[in-house]
Amino acid sequence: MDPFTREESNIVEVDKPWLLRNIVPLCAVALLVAAVIIGILSWNLRQSAWESEARLEIMKATTPAEKVAKAKEYFGTQEAALALMQAASQQYDERDYASAVDTYNLYLQEYPKHPLRRGALLGRGLAMIANQQIEPAIQSLQEATQGNFDSVYRPAAMFELAQAYAQSGKKDLQVEVLTKLSEDYATSLYGRRAIELLAELNQPVAAQEASDEQEQG
Repeated sequence: MDPFTREESNIVEVDKPWLLRNIVPLCAVALLVAAVIIGILSWNLRQSAWESEARLEIMKATTPAEKVAKAKEYFGTQEAALALMQAASQQYDERDYASAVDTYNLYLQEYPKHPLRRGALLGRGLAMIANQQIEPAIQSLQEATQGNFDSVYRPAAMFELAQAYAQSGKKDLQVEVLTKLSEDYATSLYGRRAIELLAELNQPVAAQEASDEQEQG
C-alpha cells in the first residue's frame, strides 16, 4: 500500500453537527408553527372586524323584532348574543311574553355556553309564568338554579322557582326551596325575602297548632 492510500484509510469521518443533519425537518416545523400563528392572527382580525360590523348594524335596530333580525345576521358574535338578551327583556317589559320566550329560546339555542345563559333561563322562566306556562317555567327556573353557587342569578331563580311551585300547588317544594334559599343566601335581598315568606307561611300552621292545643286542654 502506498503512503497516500495508507494515510487516506486512517482518516476518521467526523459526523456533521446535529443542527445541520436536522435542518430540513426543523425548517418544516418552523414553517408549520408560523402558518398556525398567522392563521390564528388572521382569524382574530376577521372576528374583530365581524364584531365591529355587528355592533354598528345592531345599534341601528330599535324595536325587539329588528334586534332579533339583526342578531340572526350575526350569529356567533357577542354583539348578537347581547342583542337577543336586550330584545327578550324589552319584549317582557312590553308584556309580549310569548315573543320573549321565543327570543330567550333562540338565545339559549345559539349560545348554550354564553356567560349570560343563567340569566336567560331566569328571564324565560319569568316570561313563561307571566304567559301562564307554569310547568315549563319550573323546568327553566330549576335549570337556572343549578351549578355555580356564586352566580348572581341563582338567588333570584330560587325565589321565583318557589313562587312557581306555589302557583302549581306544590307547597312542600315551595317551602323546601325557600328554606334552602334562606340558608344559602341569608344576607341577600332574596334570602331575606325568603325568610319573611317562610314566616308568613308558618303563621297559619302555628295558629292551627295553638288552636289544637287549646282544644285538647
